[in-house]
Amino acid sequence: MHHRHLQLVGKKLLLLRSQGGYSLADTLVATVLGLTTIAAVLGLYRVQLFGLRGQTAQLDVQTTARNIAQLVVAEIRRAGADPRCAKTFDGIAEAKRDRLRLMSDLDGSGAIDLPGEDVTYSLDPSGILWRTAGGTTEALSDATVRVTGLQFRYFDVSGAELNPGTNGLTATQRAQVRRVQVVVNVQRRSVDPQNSLSLTATASSSTDLRNRFFVNKVGCT
Repeated sequence: MHHRHLQLVGKKLLLLRSQGGYSLADTLVATVLGLTTIAAVLGLYRVQLFGLRGQTAQLDVQTTARNIAQLVVAEIRRAGADPRCAKTFDGIAEAKRDRLRLMSDLDGSGAIDLPGEDVTYSLDPSGILWRTAGGTTEALSDATVRVTGLQFRYFDVSGAELNPGTNGLTATQRAQVRRVQVVVNVQRRSVDPQNSLSLTATASSSTDLRNRFFVNKVGCT
């Protein structure tokens, strides 16, 4: 389209030149045509720029959701590690829809005595996802992104889902958990002034409790 505008301008100039010079009106017409072409080019550039900014922001939101889900799943996967077969703790110490506490003996001491061996994930109403380990709490979401949803789903060895209800899974139910799924919903806090759409993303991942199987069936019989 822009090339066609340029061609029209060029043809107009050639026509005027063949007629023996330019009048003020001719110059104004050529100027208007040229400015129209420039405006169209700049308009297209502006649209492309805003589109690129939107795609980059959406990618950032999706990456944040995916990274959070992968981090939580990685710690769920190692929950219940018990090299000494002490069996003095449960890999899943608390299991609610939006709160999960995990335990694992990572150093083989036979006790839960390191910060990373007792970890809790929880979501507060302001949209901050917290990771608490050994009394130290850190936010997994920053000022640009809020976590609008955090859901843990629990399944037994047959694949049946265990319902945590309001108070969370009971001790008996927690002992039956063999797989945990985490679903994270995030939303960008600052909406692009050039784009009224709210940027959101959802990430989901799941893992089996491999250490629990090892402790119960293989290594600690």
